[in-house]
Amino acid sequence: MIAGAPTKNLGVVASIRGSVVEIRFDRHLPPIYSLLRAGEDGRIVIEVLAQIFHNRPKSGSLYEPVSQRLLPLDAQWQQALAKVSWPTQAVPEIMGAGTTAMGALIREYLFISLFRACAESLASENACRLAAMERANKNIDELLEQLHGTFHRLRQSGIDEELFDVIAGFGALPRSAPHPHPAGSPQ
Repeated sequence: MIAGAPTKNLGVVASIRGSVVEIRFDRHLPPIYSLLRAGEDGRIVIEVLAQIFHNRPKSGSLYEPVSQRLLPLDAQWQQALAKVSWPTQAVPEIMGAGTTAMGALIREYLFISLFRACAESLASENACRLAAMERANKNIDELLEQLHGTFHRLRQSGIDEELFDVIAGFGALPRSAPHPHPAGSPQ
């Protein structure tokens, strides 16, 4: 190896979903906007972008997987944002160097994007857990109702058997002659 010569940072394709290629690297991640070469003779070119994938809650316990491109900032998003009019008459001013303000805005954008992704993913997970717990609770209630019914039927059948035994025992007793009434008692 020649001193000072760049070393190759080799990666392995982990998965491909549509136009998204997930690559794992041994050493370090390549910078954003780098072009990666893959395949025989390096004919496949892949552009490096930073994206986040998470689940966004829908109604009830449903969720949808979403992808958001973090970096570089999406050109369509920037154009759509530029067309939105400012909500007040006072237009914001940038104090100091524009690059410092832009760096701060990008940091805030990344923080908010990551926070939203985490919050939505957590909300989706908790909604699914809550739905599973509600289904389990409903199943427990139904099973408890069924067990109560079975208990009452068995209890009633035990009572019926005891009554039949008493009646059968009474019927099996020998019939004796009627006892005379004691003296002085009305007949």
